[in-house]
Amino acid sequence: MFWILALLGFGFVIAIHEFGHFTFAKLAGVKVERFSIGFGPILWSRRVGETEYSLSLLPLGGYVKMLGEDNPAQGATVGDATDPRSYLAASRGWKALILLGGVTFNLVSSWLILVGLAFWGMPMTPPVIAGIAPTIESDGAMKPSPAKLLGLRQGDEVREVNGQRTRSWDEIAMRVAIDNKQPITMRVRREVDGAVAEVALPETPGAEVYASNSPIYRFPTIGIERPLGPTLGRVARLDGELRPGDPRPDDRILAIDGVAVPDDALGHDIERRLRAFLGRVVALKLARADGSRDDASIRYAGSPRDNLAIEVPAMVGGVMEDSPAQRAGVRAGDILLAVDGEPVRSPGNFIGQVNRRDGAELVLRVRRGDEELDFRLSAADALGQRVIGVRVAEFFAGKLPFLPPALDGSPGALEAAGMRPGDALLARIPGAKDEKPRYLALAGGTEILVPLTLHDLDALDDRNIFKRPLASRLFGVQVTAAVADDRIAVEDHLKNQDQLQLGALSDETRSALRAALAPGDWIAGARSEGEGNALVVIRGASAAPRVLDLKPVSDAVALEFTPFYEPPYRLEHWSEAFAIANGSARRMVTDTLRLIPKFFASRADGGIAATQTLSGPIGIFTMFKTSAEKVGFASFLKLVALIGLNLFLVNLLPIPIVDGGQLLFLGIEAVIRRPLPETMRAVANYAGFALVVALMMFTIGIDVWRLIN
Repeated sequence: MFWILALLGFGFVIAIHEFGHFTFAKLAGVKVERFSIGFGPILWSRRVGETEYSLSLLPLGGYVKMLGEDNPAQGATVGDATDPRSYLAASRGWKALILLGGVTFNLVSSWLILVGLAFWGMPMTPPVIAGIAPTIESDGAMKPSPAKLLGLRQGDEVREVNGQRTRSWDEIAMRVAIDNKQPITMRVRREVDGAVAEVALPETPGAEVYASNSPIYRFPTIGIERPLGPTLGRVARLDGELRPGDPRPDDRILAIDGVAVPDDALGHDIERRLRAFLGRVVALKLARADGSRDDASIRYAGSPRDNLAIEVPAMVGGVMEDSPAQRAGVRAGDILLAVDGEPVRSPGNFIGQVNRRDGAELVLRVRRGDEELDFRLSAADALGQRVIGVRVAEFFAGKLPFLPPALDGSPGALEAAGMRPGDALLARIPGAKDEKPRYLALAGGTEILVPLTLHDLDALDDRNIFKRPLASRLFGVQVTAAVADDRIAVEDHLKNQDQLQLGALSDETRSALRAALAPGDWIAGARSEGEGNALVVIRGASAAPRVLDLKPVSDAVALEFTPFYEPPYRLEHWSEAFAIANGSARRMVTDTLRLIPKFFASRADGGIAATQTLSGPIGIFTMFKTSAEKVGFASFLKLVALIGLNLFLVNLLPIPIVDGGQLLFLGIEAVIRRPLPETMRAVANYAGFALVVALMMFTIGIDVWRLIN
């Protein structure tokens, strides 16, 4: 059913556009020879009157073929301009109306859908701050996040961003992306001294706070989390299938360890309450999806999306300036061993251990090189959570200093897989979202660190859709010959390659690799180390690498709250429905136009990575299916309206072959008072067709790349 709905939604925005051209052509008296949904070979057709209605093989758009129309996309020929029913015989005014008919129908139909949804209850993710990152990685260093500098708090309802009214989370994200070179200001609604008040941010008068560009997604961010729905989405028992009595998808948690959960609590609120029980047994009172009430007792393993429960060592990925950890002397690269004598079993387990401390001093034991060090420090309160100011990372590259036990104290997954302290992890093997972690591992060997610059980190993680990142090709391979100036001969057990180009790395790093690497060495990965970063090399392993399929042995249960959450927006006044519809339509058009130049800007200038943000037909079709299946029919209709507005905008761009380019030709002809030369029109049309096809192939490539990765 959801695939059918997706197909209908995708087809509707195309059909309504072509029906606009069709309607105005009929009003102008122009003969319509074919009305097609899709391009290419015809799969089905039926003639009604003088028009052939057809479905074509490539569902990437559609067309209306009129008598006398020259359209290289369909291979049409020029008709007789003297035929009164020919498109060429129509006046320039009628031609303009025919061309504008498609976008007009898209605009009107989208606006009507939005108005209807606004009165019904526009599905919107609330503009509520679910969480705030105390720090954010910028230029390779951990810095206070823009959200922290603004003074945002968890639970704030954002009313305005840079003077623009916001009603949904998506509007916050769009304003941050568009205004990322301007200081960010906000107006939020929060509880102050027992009363709800509106507060202007930043709290410090005269302070200027700018968005940061995410090093992972290459998209402007201020370090805030999207609210999650109050019901469970995914539930996974780490050691196998769910058991009778376990929580299930669509259940709602009513109480945690005997403490009631507020009725209006969202998923992020409930997740924060659960975090103190990471690795421990907790009693839950559940409202089942069928309306019944039930009790369950589980060992809480965190969220599946965070991979918090896998028993691999936790390490410090970064330290925030002027934090308890930095003042105590903790450094990036330290391996986290224990908190107050309790072993650290995983990154998520460490977060839970710190959260359970009530502010009293704790003893943190770490391994640094061959030493074990103890640090005394007190966790600070950060928006209701206890933190020490470190970014906790999963240890996935280098010699294992120890093998963490499972959450229940039994031997952990690494030990169960046959690993021993001193063995090395080479690289994590990418897999499907729901697969158990897989690693490439070595027995024995010594560890060598090769310094990396910030430029090198960017080069390793360059997300070019036309090639795999250098990191995925370099990590887990064995050197077979001395490193040349810009290439390295390698042998690998997972990838089909025998030589790698290193030209993207800095001169100093290539020089360091030539000096450090020797035939037989294994390149394990990159990690933070002290004040910088390093490439990890393993030398002298005693056997060939093997693949580890880690299977957690703990009986813990991971809970994830649904990320698809768009409750209906309740109007403050009936006239607000038109403000919502008008604002949504205007923002979809104007904000998209303002975003286009950012695709061509550098990261330093606030540029946005097209590969992370654009979608082609496959991506749009998938969004239709997901929206109908996960969020509801109202959200599906909202997406239909927004895609229709997007089609309105794209078709008005002055590109030959699309409506905007043809309108431009008409305007030029009206000014010069004669038709453009046929050769000029043909060349421009074919150039425009080539450009549109190239853009289509680029976005389809992005869609396929996302599916593969």
